[in-house]
Amino acid sequence: MFEKIKKIKQLAESIERENAVAVDDDGRSLIEINVSDDSGFLSPYSVNSLPLISSETADFLNHSIRHVKADSQLNITFVGSEISQEERPVYEIAVHNYYRQEFLEKTREVRKNTLQSMIMLIMGIAVFAVAILLSKSEMKPLFLNILDVVAWVFVWESVDLFFFRRPQLRKEQLRGLKILTAKIEFAEK
Repeated sequence: MFEKIKKIKQLAESIERENAVAVDDDGRSLIEINVSDDSGFLSPYSVNSLPLISSETADFLNHSIRHVKADSQLNITFVGSEISQEERPVYEIAVHNYYRQEFLEKTREVRKNTLQSMIMLIMGIAVFAVAILLSKSEMKPLFLNILDVVAWVFVWESVDLFFFRRPQLRKEQLRGLKILTAKIEFAEK
């Protein structure tokens, strides 16, 4: 059994060495993305005539930076001869516009999550208070037990929202911020 664990650990270490992130001269993690066809790079839709990258491009960018450490800054370099000199500034603006909107959306989701978790906690406390007040009277134990369960459900939902879902939202928010503040470059193949 320990041999299998040891082999898995060795395999994981060799894969990590193979996929080590390169670093540019400024100490930023270098992500090189090869572009063989840029026809789907931009979204056909835009808000206020501001260019945006397509969702497929955004998904690929998100996937490409998952292995980068959370505290490192990025240098995203698009490599290929498909992107012309005139398109490069537009593409850079499109990446920043997309992730600016993503960052704002995740910020709203974090606020909403915080508000929802506080409301659930207050509701749980209120139901507990009602259950305690009713326990002083001649209330049937079955009804009091139901109130206890309802209160615990509200409290648990509050804990779930705040301590389990909120960190995931923060992680997505930080990933968007990392790309938003990334240095974007273009290189010929």
